[in-house]
Amino acid sequence: MCDLQEPDYGNDVVVHAAPETTYDVRITVEGYGASVVDRFVGCVMIGLMPERGLAEALDSLRDMLQFYSQEPTLKLPAPHKHNVVDATVVERRERPGITIAS
Repeated sequence: MCDLQEPDYGNDVVVHAAPETTYDVRITVEGYGASVVDRFVGCVMIGLMPERGLAEALDSLRDMLQFYSQEPTLKLPAPHKHNVVDATVVERRERPGITIAS
């Protein structure tokens, strides 16, 4: 089990793994944005991933990489321009009730 503390950017990124492992990583990150720190933390999590979950984690990451690497192919249509015209109501009708046979 990995206990990953939320990074306070510009300060320490701390990773503690389960007591039965030998992982205890402390890295000071200064001058980098949130994205760089998040990418590094992702690499550390893959490195600490137990063998039984590694294949699934890599499959999920591959699928996400493929999804987010593609440009959206569906473009929204341009808004339809509505023409406004004057009109006069000349007749009003009510529809008869609907009877549904059982």
